[in-house]
Amino acid sequence: MKIFEYDQHIGKFRVLVNTHDIADKAVNGKKLADHIIDWFHIKLKAIRNENIADKAIDTRTMADKAVTPKKLSDDVVPEVIRPLLDELDKKQKGITDDLQNQIDSLSVHGMAVSTEFGDDNLIGISQKALTEAFNKVWGKLEEITGESLKGFNLIVTPEYYIGEDGCTMHISASSADTAGRFEYIKFYINNILITEAEDVENLEYTTTVNETCEVKCVAKILGIEYTETKMLTHYNSIFLGASTSYTNIMNVAHVISINNGMKGNYSVPCNDGDHIYVVIGKSLRDGFARADMNGVEIQFNETEVTVGGKEYVVFTSKGTIERGTYNIDINS
Repeated sequence: MKIFEYDQHIGKFRVLVNTHDIADKAVNGKKLADHIIDWFHIKLKAIRNENIADKAIDTRTMADKAVTPKKLSDDVVPEVIRPLLDELDKKQKGITDDLQNQIDSLSVHGMAVSTEFGDDNLIGISQKALTEAFNKVWGKLEEITGESLKGFNLIVTPEYYIGEDGCTMHISASSADTAGRFEYIKFYINNILITEAEDVENLEYTTTVNETCEVKCVAKILGIEYTETKMLTHYNSIFLGASTSYTNIMNVAHVISINNGMKGNYSVPCNDGDHIYVVIGKSLRDGFARADMNGVEIQFNETEVTVGGKEYVVFTSKGTIERGTYNIDINS
C-alpha cells in the first residue's frame, strides 16, 4: 500500500493515507521509528505516574531546584524529616547551621537535634544549647544571691613551707556548693597530671614536695570546663630581722633568699633595744659568712637551737640597736 506519492505538478510528496484510512489502535510501537515522537507531539499533562517506569527519572533528567519540599509526599518523606523540609522551604536560604545539625543528627542516631529552642514536638534540643541556657540561669542567680554557684572550690595546704626537707601537700576540690557534680576532674602539679576522676562531687590527693609548685585543677561541671590554680611556695630557712627574740623573726615575712650565694642587701626596721638576728637552717650554715650594717661588720654570738623538731643556727648581734631602719648586707 502506497502512503506517499510524488506530485510532479507541485514538486512535493503527497500523503495518500489520512487519519480516517487507519483503523483504531492499528499503529503500535513497532511501526514507529526511533526518536520520531518529540515533546510537541505529546498533549499537555498527558503523561501520568503509571506511564513512567520505576527509576526512569534520575538527577540528570531534572532541572536544578525542580523538586521542592512541597512536591514531596508524606509517602516518600519520613514523618520526622518533614519539619526539617518545611523549615528549609520557609527560609528559602539554603541549609542553616542549625538545620545542618538536625540533618547530621538524624543520620547518626535517627533523631533531629536542634541547637536552638523552639516549639516543635518532633525536634530535640542539643546538650550544648541546654548547657548554655542553664549556665545563664546560674549566672543570674549568682548576681542576685551573691553566692558562687558555678565552678568549684580548690584548696591547697599549706600555702608555703620553710625548710630544706620538703613538706606534705594536700589538695582537695569540691563541687558540693555549686550547681552539679564533676563530670571529670584532673589535678596537675607543675603541668604534670597526678590524678583524675569522673562523676564525683570531690577529689583529694596528698603528696610530698620539695620545691615551689603550681597546682592546677581542670574540671567539667554541667558541660562547662573550669580551670583554677594555686601556688605552694618553698622558702629556704634563712631569716633576717630585728627583735628582742629570734623566735619573733622566724616567719615568712623575714625570709630572705639564698640565691647568689646568700648575697643580698636588705632594709631592716628596728626598735630601741632590739638585736639583729640571722637564723639559718643548720644544713645551710656553711653558706653564711658575715653581715654588715651600714658598711660595718656586725659581731654575732652563734648558738644552735631546735624549733619544731628542726635544727637551726642563730646569730645574735652582741649589742642592741637604737630605733631606726638600717641597711644590712649579707655576705657582701
